[in-house]
This record gives sequence, structure tokens and C-alpha cells, in this order.
Amino acid sequence: GGKENLLKSMSYLYGEHDPDNGKAMLHSNTNEIDLQTPYMFNYAGKPSKTQYWTHKIYTDKTWNRYSGTGEFNPPIYDYVYKLAPDGFL
Repeated sequence: GGKENLLKSMSYLYGEHDPDNGKAMLHSNTNEIDLQTPYMFNYAGKPSKTQYWTHKIYTDKTWNRYSGTGEFNPPIYDYVYKLAPDGFL
């Protein structure tokens, strides 16, 4: 346990060890139960990572490996949300 182990685990979840490899991104940006995970960086003392990942997920392209119907093979690098009333792509 501990905050240092949490940071290592979160970094791995977000594929920071291999950012150009979509299969390294284990976080599902479109899955409701995963949407709280960027905020765990705050708890671990790294608010800048919370800011980075929330901004990236909601406004930029990210790797998307999973969908509601299974795994994308290969993973796709695209936007998940758009600035519009319906929001979700």
C-alpha cells in the first residue's frame, strides 16, 4: 500500500511506461466506473497528474483500448468526448 505504490499503479494503468503503445493503456476512458480514477492522483499527492489526465481525457485524443462491447484490436487513438450538448462520441 501507500501513496508511492498508488502512484506506480496509476502510472501503469494509464500506460505512462509506454505512451505510444495503445495496448499499454489499461484505463477505459469511456467507462463510467473509470472516470474517477484521474482524481486518485490528487489523493497520492500529484494534483498535476490529475489535471493532465482529466484535460487529456476530456479535450484531447487518447488511446482507447476498450468499449462497452469489448476490446478494440488494435486500440484506437481518438477523441472520446466533444464540446456539445450530447458530448459523447
